[in-house]
Amino acid sequence: MMSFAKLPDITVEHGEAWAQTFLHLTGIHQGIDYARIGGRNDELPIMREIVASLRHGDGPTLVLFFTDGGFAKKREIAALMRDASRLPAFWQFVGLGRANYGLLRTLDEMSDRVVDNAVFFALDDIDRVDDAQLYARLLGEFPDWLRAAGQAGILG
Repeated sequence: MMSFAKLPDITVEHGEAWAQTFLHLTGIHQGIDYARIGGRNDELPIMREIVASLRHGDGPTLVLFFTDGGFAKKREIAALMRDASRLPAFWQFVGLGRANYGLLRTLDEMSDRVVDNAVFFALDDIDRVDDAQLYARLLGEFPDWLRAAGQAGILG
């Protein structure tokens, strides 16, 4: 059984409709049975799926990865992120739930990458963060990655 669902890409102009269609915790929406996904931490298949969809020379992709932490396969995930540093994606890991964020902090500071392709921040104060602060946190390092990925010839 697959423990995750791949949702369609989101675009700025269709963001509100996308959120209304796909952001659910229960029920069946657009053929996705939300009761059958999740339930345990198994990030590696999701991350592999994302990496497999990326092609060198594609335009930039921003991956927003919301998690409660507690990644189990730390070595494999670190190796995958090193390999993914050659691809046109920037990974923004967002911690929710005041959990164990150890690996996420490590991914943010990891060496041996073509470019710095990942950042982490905890959003345990989500009820006190206004929209401007949230977007500043979500997109704070994305422009730096865009420049570095462009200079490294990663972007199309």
